[in-house]
Amino acid sequence: AVNMLWHTLMELRQSEFVPQDMELPILPETEQSGDEDAIFALRLPFSRGTVSVTGKIDRVDLYVRPDGTAFVRVVDYKTGKKDLKLSEVAMGLNTQMLLYLFIVCDNSRRYLENSGELQPAGVLYRQLSDLAVVRSKGDMMQARLKSMCMKGVVLDDPGVIQAMEQDAQGVFIPAKLGKTGEAAGSTVTKKQFMLLRGVVEQLLTGMAEQLMDGDIAALPLKTSDRSPCEWCDYRPVCARDADDPVRTLPDDSNAAVLAALESREEQEGPADGEGEHDGARVDG
Repeated sequence: AVNMLWHTLMELRQSEFVPQDMELPILPETEQSGDEDAIFALRLPFSRGTVSVTGKIDRVDLYVRPDGTAFVRVVDYKTGKKDLKLSEVAMGLNTQMLLYLFIVCDNSRRYLENSGELQPAGVLYRQLSDLAVVRSKGDMMQARLKSMCMKGVVLDDPGVIQAMEQDAQGVFIPAKLGKTGEAAGSTVTKKQFMLLRGVVEQLLTGMAEQLMDGDIAALPLKTSDRSPCEWCDYRPVCARDADDPVRTLPDDSNAAVLAALESREEQEGPADGEGEHDGARVDG
């Protein structure tokens, strides 16, 4: 815990992103009367009603550029190692933090006095457990910082990257700036963030349609090392056999997933959820 606190203080001292909320609840309007700190839940219409996404965000950070453009990132604390693999997102896994980021963007009035918009700047995972650094002749402080670098994705804007990390060398965040000032590492463009928003919103409404249709077939998504059936509490009820069909998770890189999304958009046009979002909901 001491190492984690030290690392957090080191990171925040040199970052222009400032924490605005901790443990921020996301609630439907009907449940916000007793919680003035909550922000509005995301509501997605589908053929038979509305899907409402609620939750709680560990940390919300804000950065306002001198020209007034505001950027927001969400940070999730994890006891173990965690990264954002877009191949998993495309299959319906690990969509939570991206959804939280988009929900915060839709609640811009909580953070901005005018009617400006919040731009998505990143999703980051911070590991809570202390990480041991093997003693060597190298720089122990740099080794310790590197071992606790946050995972996730950030906007490819060089100014935003430098606002997250003053020296932009990838010590605190999974991105850096090259010698000529170009963004490198785990980055996405603003357009790609919107494409990802379309993907996760389509996944949610698609799940709602399936449930309302009574489609509850046991077709788990198997990863390279294990199946979710191994920890499912309802396995005795499901009675699924080990050799029954499964879905498999492709081992595509983030770049390959983003390229596929952009190619699909060129062929099919904008997906639902990729268009403009007003971001004008008023907090309770």
